Amino acid sequence: MQADRPTNKKRRAISEAAPAAPAPAPTLAAAPKPPHQNDKPLGQAERHRRNAVKREAGMAVLQATYPTLFDPAKPVPLALGITKQLTAAKRAGTLMLATIPMRLALSGWVRSDGYIAALAAGGFRMGLDGQKAEPVSPEHRAVAAATIKKRQAKRKPAEAG
Repeated sequence: MQADRPTNKKRRAISEAAPAAPAPAPTLAAAPKPPHQNDKPLGQAERHRRNAVKREAGMAVLQATYPTLFDPAKPVPLALGITKQLTAAKRAGTLMLATIPMRLALSGWVRSDGYIAALAAGGFRMGLDGQKAEPVSPEHRAVAAATIKKRQAKRKPAEAG
């Protein structure tokens, strides 16, 4: 019964009258796809290596752009909210640095022994403009001093062994 339907006859007539599609051109064997970057998770060592490269690149840009704030010989406490200031500088075009290297460099900087010693010493925090922002709070000084003691205690057994 369905064969008597006109739409099917029309389709059959069109498909019979249409010339056959040309055969597809022979293709070469497909080359194997290169592995996609996200196919499998990176190992911890590779991830640390890649982040270290990004951190060093970010630190080089920060030191070149703000030499008084990121001087390894004389670290100064950074103003609270410095990440927001750096992001604003990036958006304004005065800092040419991607977000991830900037954050990696900044986190490495504030965890460095020199920076923590500068926090423990107290004084004023500095903003991007090089001006004093606010004094280092007693709580931050105490945490920095405790961190220094903890790191020194960790190093003593390693040096003795």
